[in-house]
Amino acid sequence: MIRPPLSRRSDRVLAGAELSRSHAHYWYIGAEVVKLVALFGLAIVAAG
Repeated sequence: MIRPPLSRRSDRVLAGAELSRSHAHYWYIGAEVVKLVALFGLAIVAAG
């Protein structure tokens, strides 16, 4: 969901394209933090 656009963008940058700044990396980091918190919460519930 988030990674394909990031991969396409990085391919374009590596090919030499000049692109404006993207906030997609912040969305990716946010999604990973949410996933980490959810997994940690599920582990606590499963252990309890």
